[in-house]
Amino acid sequence: AHHSPIAIVVHGLNNKPSSMKPFAETLKQAGLEPYIVTLTGHSDITDQEKQKMFSVKAEDWLNDVIQIYDNAKIRNPNSP
Repeated sequence: AHHSPIAIVVHGLNNKPSSMKPFAETLKQAGLEPYIVTLTGHSDITDQEKQKMFSVKAEDWLNDVIQIYDNAKIRNPNSP
């Protein structure tokens, strides 16, 4: 069975995760399985989430990336 390589896509500090959708689609068309990270404080879901931006640490963002990677590997255990 063919397993697509995983690509973790992280938006920039002044961007939203949705800004990475066109790039993720390009990766998908190239045969990769993209996962877009939502960094803490960058969600538009609630004002409480937005307030996290004022107290977020780099470690929080690293943990966001690790969590997406771990989830991707669970869903695609044989993918590189």
